[in-house]
Amino acid sequence: MIRNPRILRWMMLVSPSTVLHVGAHYGQDRRSYLLLGVKEIIWGEASKAAAAKLRAHFPEDKVVEGIFWDKSGLQINFFESVETQNSSAIKPINFESFSLTSGLTVTVDEVMSQKSSSEMILIVLDVQGAEMNVLKGATETLKRAEYIVIEIALRSQGYEIAPTEKQFDTFMKSQGFTKSIDRVSHDGSYKDQLYIKNRNQKRLIEVVDYITKVVRKHIHAIRFFHIPTSQYNCEICNAAR
Repeated sequence: MIRNPRILRWMMLVSPSTVLHVGAHYGQDRRSYLLLGVKEIIWGEASKAAAAKLRAHFPEDKVVEGIFWDKSGLQINFFESVETQNSSAIKPINFESFSLTSGLTVTVDEVMSQKSSSEMILIVLDVQGAEMNVLKGATETLKRAEYIVIEIALRSQGYEIAPTEKQFDTFMKSQGFTKSIDRVSHDGSYKDQLYIKNRNQKRLIEVVDYITKVVRKHIHAIRFFHIPTSQYNCEICNAAR
């Protein structure tokens, strides 16, 4: 989640009614989505094993098993990591630790075609290099979506294709979205970037986020007698553990 879900809900003023999380793995973010106020959760997952676990653990949610892409009904390769969450339809540079499977493609537009235009939609993409393919299959849904969170690689994640942040910014701008707040991973290898449709809401989110950061920084300094090196992962505290 891009921020603490309760804080994010406060910043958004209204919460999305539906979330589509593509690259769901085992649904680790489910509790955050519920705290955000989401009423319907749709998981998109290409791994058969992960999809089966999602169905077993969350029978009330919708699970779409397939490789999300720019066209549906194609049979393409899928590289599944046996050790990490880094499975992808994009070929890894070193794929010895990956198992090669194949599956049918599906698009976001196909999955979301029955959603009402009045429903507020949040899309989350974590597909290890295949984000642009997924986005090109979501152009109709993006006309109705209000928020999208994309995991953007800041350095190589080990795949032959890796869209750049500039490519994402350009494409999302063409779809009517503007860049808002982000959250960088602990190791600095990627970040979760929020894009938002409403520019006035974007300004509100950024102002509230700035205030929240300042307050958190002062609370941290009072508790631990030092300024944190980052908002969510203080290296000074880590080194002391």
